[in-house]
Amino acid sequence: MLKSIFHDSEYFYVNKHLQISNYIEQAKTLTLSNISYGYYHCYALKGGTVWSVGRNNYDQLGLGDTTNRTTFIEMPFTID
Repeated sequence: MLKSIFHDSEYFYVNKHLQISNYIEQAKTLTLSNISYGYYHCYALKGGTVWSVGRNNYDQLGLGDTTNRTTFIEMPFTID
């Protein structure tokens, strides 16, 4: 299940099984918006690009590998 928050919100819910506060701070620094997160990974938007970060043991970040990411990385596709 994914939950959505916005990077400019002062208040946001942090799942007790996730340590996403670092990801939220990274997203603010990168001016990412519309952050969605799962248990151990996050996605965010910047313009028409998608960015992801977190655990990737099942390629849940959609990068074609199983390498975990500790910082947001731009995805190899865009959104409409």
